Amino acid sequence: MFLIECPTPQRVPILDRLAESRWTLLVRYRYRDDGRHGWGTQPLRHEHEYLSEGPLLRQLATAVEILQGRVSVVCVFGHRGVARQSALLAARLRRVPVVVRTDSNGFNADWDAAWLRLVRRLLIAAIVPRHARVWSIGTANDYYWRTHARRNNIMRIPYETPVLPGGAEARVMHKSASTQFRFLYVGRLDSNKSVDLILSAFLDLPHGRQRYSLTLVGDGPERLSLERMAGHEPLITFSGSVRYCELGTKYAGHDCLILASRREPWGLVVNEALAFGLRVIVADSVGAAHDLVDDDVGHIVPYGDVSALREAMVDAAQRGRSRHLRSPSDTSPLMRQELEALLGGPGPARARVPV
Repeated sequence: MFLIECPTPQRVPILDRLAESRWTLLVRYRYRDDGRHGWGTQPLRHEHEYLSEGPLLRQLATAVEILQGRVSVVCVFGHRGVARQSALLAARLRRVPVVVRTDSNGFNADWDAAWLRLVRRLLIAAIVPRHARVWSIGTANDYYWRTHARRNNIMRIPYETPVLPGGAEARVMHKSASTQFRFLYVGRLDSNKSVDLILSAFLDLPHGRQRYSLTLVGDGPERLSLERMAGHEPLITFSGSVRYCELGTKYAGHDCLILASRREPWGLVVNEALAFGLRVIVADSVGAAHDLVDDDVGHIVPYGDVSALREAMVDAAQRGRSRHLRSPSDTSPLMRQELEALLGGPGPARARVPV
């Protein structure tokens, strides 16, 4: 039993492959789509249900099935919401194996007040069974579980590198334009994403033989203020929201992605940009920075340091596109091995674990 927020083009293929195992795999989604990302309707080959529109009793359906002994392993992606929390509590009572996967960034959590960190730790202790297996996605997530949740039963299973439309063409290296280096931002235009820092750094770039452009893909509450900040600069383009199926063309037409968020659990756009061969500039507050970004593919800058961001942009333009394309990944074999270990071997089984 998998409990997940909504179908995504990165995760659905992995679950489809897991469903080809000898187990009976059921995925329950809270929503059909996450409108913030514009993923649209995903074709699902695995058995699935949606829980978002049902009454409270339907949200508790998974917990009831666990208590009835009808579920062998519970895989909960995230630990918020009635459906997931009740399932975790039922798994603790029934002593059913549990996998928990989140993208929480422990370095971001360090900034929280001491009382908030304590409350979070107590809630996790109450909800997540002590025997739960944690599937972490990277260094920042490892740190969250070890330091803030005090859990050590961790296995690193990173995010899958997505294959966007146009990704196949990206395997043929695009060259940077000889007259202009093209920067790109992809995401919501809200205060947390700190797009104003990107604009400040871009507007302050030195003018000379090298010319630059900046495209902002996305929409949000900060758009009007950011447009005012940009003024009538012709080299800055606000593209608005772009459908996921069209996003690949944006990556293919640019040279460097910038992500300067104040808080970013992971930052999947970094995976996407690297798959297209873009250089990346990422704030150290972004989870992906600690695992995906090095000197070969980009720059990590201190969050909020506009001068460092500007210098990284100048250096990126001098270096040109990255030549280290990140290949698509498939984590389903690793997940399958993990599930087999929890079940006591391949195929249907029921495992009992200590409370």
